[in-house]
Amino acid sequence: FTVANIFGWKKREDGKRRFTEAYIEISKKNGKTTLAAGIGLYCMTFDNENGPEVYAAAYTRDQASICFDEAVAMVERSPSLSKRVCRLKFNMSVKSTRAKFSSVSNDAKNTEGKNSHCVLFDEYHVHKTDSVKVSLQSGMAARTQPLFFIITTAGDNKQGPCYRYRDICIGVLEQRFLIDNIYTVIYGIDD
Repeated sequence: FTVANIFGWKKREDGKRRFTEAYIEISKKNGKTTLAAGIGLYCMTFDNENGPEVYAAAYTRDQASICFDEAVAMVERSPSLSKRVCRLKFNMSVKSTRAKFSSVSNDAKNTEGKNSHCVLFDEYHVHKTDSVKVSLQSGMAARTQPLFFIITTAGDNKQGPCYRYRDICIGVLEQRFLIDNIYTVIYGIDD
């Protein structure tokens, strides 16, 4: 359902993806990281973007590497992707399209200057500030149909940036805000 909505819903006027941001909140052990890794690989290899840069992003380097490592495992299990994608320890690339996929984190201070096409933003609820999110989103300005894909559990920090963004997403769902580029799905127990 989520993949069909994000990649299947196009704008009428230009045929580009309607949703450039996605907020997916679901409890632990439901395949969020696997879903994100697959979306990142699609954006790197099949999204018809010139020189796509895909980043698995998280607050810590270890957390960011979980999504990246899942994507590497998918490439290793796919004969078709294995032929196209060059895999190194900390990044993947497709030479013919100048595509790349790597991980970034707050603790590495390596988010500036990116030309992000797709960002897989993992466990937003643990971020203390929005600095990583803002830095990576600003790098998307020149992209024709970027995707900022947030996956997270609910967490318990109601003063953090994730909770503020979550409130915006709920406002979009409740039609209090008319922001048509944000896709939101929240799986949780009602108050």
